[in-house]
Amino acid sequence: MQPTYIIGGIVLDRTTIDRIVDLRQLVLGVGQMPEDNHRDTRHFGAFHEADEKRQNPVSCVSYMRERYGNLEAWRLNGLATHPSERGKRIAFYMLPLTERLMIAEDESVKSFWCYAREAACSTYVKDGWEFASGLFVRKGRSYFIMTKRC
Repeated sequence: MQPTYIIGGIVLDRTTIDRIVDLRQLVLGVGQMPEDNHRDTRHFGAFHEADEKRQNPVSCVSYMRERYGNLEAWRLNGLATHPSERGKRIAFYMLPLTERLMIAEDESVKSFWCYAREAACSTYVKDGWEFASGLFVRKGRSYFIMTKRC
């Protein structure tokens, strides 16, 4: 995959869990998860263009193949943006780009779902995601299940 420009000197690139785990831990309080090394899991990072070795992500997201109800789907996991980069709409631009990349990889799977943190729901809604559950608490945090069909 060639890196794709998101906005203002930020590029999107495929990456590894090793490069995004610290950002996840900082923002979400969760680092590596068992499914992160599964062969069907894909990780993306947004990096400053000057970070040519792609070592310091400013935002990240992962997708893993996981059914939602009766649908084959990609579960979005670990969407995080560094606190110093918030408000720059990086995740807003990153979501539709990564969704298209996932569909291009397997055109038979065009459904997405996630456990959306209450604080992040507006980003998902702006990208066309819909609420599929009411608010619930999971591992001490408030979430909604959200879905999107492309």
